[in-house]
Amino acid sequence: MSFEVDRSYHGFKLVKQEKLKELNSLALQFEHEKTGAELLVLENDDDNKVFSATFRTPPFNDTGVAHILEHSVLCGSKKFPIKEPFVELMKGSLQTFLNAMTFPDKTMYPVASRNRKDFFNLMTVYLDAVFHPNITEDTFKQEGWHYELDAPEGDITYKGVVYNEMKGVFSNPESVLDRHLAHSLFPKTAYGYESGGDPVKIPQLTYDEFKEFHRKYYHPTNSRLFIYGDGDTDAYLKYLNEEYLGHFDRLEVDSHIGLQRRFSKPKWKDVPYTISKNESVEKKTYVVVGMKLGKSSDYEHCLAMEILSHILLGNAAAPLRKALLQSNLGTEVIGGGFDDNRAETLFAVGMKGAEREDAQKILDLAFATLKDLAENGIDANQIMASVNTIDFKLREANFGGFPKGIVYNIQALGSWLYDADPMGHLKYEKLMKKIKKKMTEGYFEDLIRKHLLDNKHRSVLVLYPKPGLGERHEAKLRKELRQLKANLSDKDIENLIQETKALQEMQMAPDSPEALATLPRMHLNDVEKKVPSFPCEVKRKSSPTVLFHDLFTNNIAYTQMCFNTAAVPQKQIQYLSLLGRIILGMGTKKRDYVEMSQQIGIHTGGISSSHYTSVGFQDRNRLMSYMNFSGTVLMEKLDALYDLYAELFTERDFSNTSRLVEIIRSAKANMEASIVPHGNQYVLSRMQAYYSQLGQFDEWTDGITYYRFLEDLNERVQDDAEGVAEEFRQVADKVLTRDNLLINITSPAKDFSRIDKKTNHLVDLLPNASLPAAHYEFEPPPRNEGFLTSSTVQYVGKGANLYEMGYTYSGTFEVVKALLRTAFLWDRIRVQGGAYGSMINFDLYTGDLGLVSYRDPNLSETLDVYDEIGDFLANLDLPGEELEKIIIGCIGRMDPPLTPDRKGSISRAEYMTGMTQEFKEKRLDELMATTLDDVRGYADLFHEVKEKGAVCVLGNAARIKKDASRFDHLVDVFK
Repeated sequence: MSFEVDRSYHGFKLVKQEKLKELNSLALQFEHEKTGAELLVLENDDDNKVFSATFRTPPFNDTGVAHILEHSVLCGSKKFPIKEPFVELMKGSLQTFLNAMTFPDKTMYPVASRNRKDFFNLMTVYLDAVFHPNITEDTFKQEGWHYELDAPEGDITYKGVVYNEMKGVFSNPESVLDRHLAHSLFPKTAYGYESGGDPVKIPQLTYDEFKEFHRKYYHPTNSRLFIYGDGDTDAYLKYLNEEYLGHFDRLEVDSHIGLQRRFSKPKWKDVPYTISKNESVEKKTYVVVGMKLGKSSDYEHCLAMEILSHILLGNAAAPLRKALLQSNLGTEVIGGGFDDNRAETLFAVGMKGAEREDAQKILDLAFATLKDLAENGIDANQIMASVNTIDFKLREANFGGFPKGIVYNIQALGSWLYDADPMGHLKYEKLMKKIKKKMTEGYFEDLIRKHLLDNKHRSVLVLYPKPGLGERHEAKLRKELRQLKANLSDKDIENLIQETKALQEMQMAPDSPEALATLPRMHLNDVEKKVPSFPCEVKRKSSPTVLFHDLFTNNIAYTQMCFNTAAVPQKQIQYLSLLGRIILGMGTKKRDYVEMSQQIGIHTGGISSSHYTSVGFQDRNRLMSYMNFSGTVLMEKLDALYDLYAELFTERDFSNTSRLVEIIRSAKANMEASIVPHGNQYVLSRMQAYYSQLGQFDEWTDGITYYRFLEDLNERVQDDAEGVAEEFRQVADKVLTRDNLLINITSPAKDFSRIDKKTNHLVDLLPNASLPAAHYEFEPPPRNEGFLTSSTVQYVGKGANLYEMGYTYSGTFEVVKALLRTAFLWDRIRVQGGAYGSMINFDLYTGDLGLVSYRDPNLSETLDVYDEIGDFLANLDLPGEELEKIIIGCIGRMDPPLTPDRKGSISRAEYMTGMTQEFKEKRLDELMATTLDDVRGYADLFHEVKEKGAVCVLGNAARIKKDASRFDHLVDVFK
């Protein structure tokens, strides 16, 4: 259907219509005439349809009301009076995205699906959730915070999903730093407050304030609705008006985002953060300077500053990054550069791994470097590399598995939320041409002067370590709660116990069949029952193997050079994880690492490295390890990509030892910073190492064991850089040979012959050395470990190897996992336990099973829940329609939308491991044939996991020591 501007359609007036060639979309901007609700529709042929409702929600304090409400509106509504429609959709929808997000000034509720019926179902549930939520006091307590007391002699504690989520967030120093910096730059605006909620302040939020926030901001007048994809716009308009918007009247909503008045002079703030009592404070200070820039609604400003940020910090050649790293004043550059997630943008840069007394030196160096660039000019190649990198990124529009529509929605909100043109941030062609024309005329140097040097609106944050600070905070909190209890009468205490019990009973009570029946649902006959299959042609079987995937790529060649690392001996395999970064970041005999980085940026869409490990599908003892180099390039620049490959592989040079020191120091710092916020992944890796050879290999090259190696390597390279460089040379010589190579190409068939010609030339340049495979004998780490940190939350794991228990994989197990993830574990670990999340992970190649919680206030309580899984399954009573729902959800997860490069990579992995289409089809058949008795049949398996499984926990040192009987070994993670 065609639309005309200024005409009305189902209560909507078309305000603007424009073709966006960059997105291959027709943009339609509507206003709902009765309520003033705004709607942006992007019509195109993408079958991954997106709907979202966004509200401007400026916080007015640090209680996290916007964040708690984001969680709570998805816990039942007028049409769907069940406890958690969100979870029911996770169980039985074909969704490709289902979530909600709280930003510093907005709350966004996006969904996506490729199935039309499912898409309407998702849209219906989300519309009812945001406009007609139940938000009972029990929901507020569950998702926000509440006092919990189980017995008169017990201690009162705080519980709540958001409360514990934010305790986890505030356990990460870099997250604390980013938040403090934003608050200090915009103190007189909504950005001066913590929209996610400060754990100290969250318990100050009242239920009445919570309800009032929804009444004030969750109204169509304050909404910005978004629809994307290949759907029927006229049907959407009719539905939105008749079912929801037409039932509201216009409301005066004051959600204006004020601008921050400029500072007359810079600010400086020192903030302590906690580390463990026995942890060294040496080189653990964070120093960052942030500057307020221009309005985010100015797209030229945003695009230009994004490019400038890349010029200064975006790669190894970036001059500001290079100067800071070479200073040895810190271990890694932080700050993130340009940030346009607020009404006014900011730029931030600094260092971590510093000493507190060196803060001023870091700042002086940063500004001296910027001044030199402004006065003497930026290297033209550096400018060209960054402009090309950002331009390629915009044109490729490759967001991995993330739906494009949601990315475009967020981009549009960069201006739309602040009452400017929503299409402004979606058009880049003319603007990029303008910037390219002016980039050699001092354009970026002027930006440095205007926004970074001549800018008094800046704030310096110094985050310094304070041993035991967290313990003191926790002790203070316990004292306050004990005092609270002491002031309660016996009747008050009994009432609190009863309130706790009532909330727990509500949380565990199942929804009635009548309530569940209100939720729109899919049926198996609505679902396309197919297993995705990607083209994979073996063009050459050996010396080297060449795989080709004939897919449309929009004139882009996706190439992967995959080197088998089997010849690397066990004593050197830990060097593999850094080898790719060393090769890409050390330069060659022809040019240094700065010029190499620039050439990659100028001519390609990027070259990256990764370490791929797996085992054979039919043989879990057939370990495989590959060093992958992935290059992306426009076909017209193909020659340049292969020339760069040839130089990197055959003329590598590891002689720049100062650069080697930088890379290792940075790698160690980044891994150290990742352990607490991603504790669940480290726990999972450790548990896999208890049982399988692949798990042990991965633990050595990517787990806590590898972190210990990096600690040691960082010390060794300070004293013997040449000796360390020689180790990397030896490993590279064993890996980068013709016999080790497997080449993976994804492009249209018409381009293959040209790519193949370049590939053959590259192969001829590689040494022809056939080396014997090394023999590995790993010693599994000791089981039942507790890893001690200063985190205020835990990541609680229990694992086992199911194949060792005699289990044979069946597609039915996918149903069991989904049932546990979205029902039992969700209810017990998240809803009742207050953790932010939980997961069940099973590697069908190795048989490793892992149960892990995320940002969990509990420890033994969570382990007890894992041990109840067997009884839960044995006594399971699940209606047929509920089982069908879970099966449908499993089918949807088997066929996610994938970009061409991801299809090529998955197909390559299946070829290498021996995964077959026949097995995938058999798995689908088994999944679809699952009965309730099949699910119950897994009870004995989980009873055995209870008895034989091993425990691994990473979290708060005091809490782990309190439950020390659960562990055989306690380990301090950080020195």
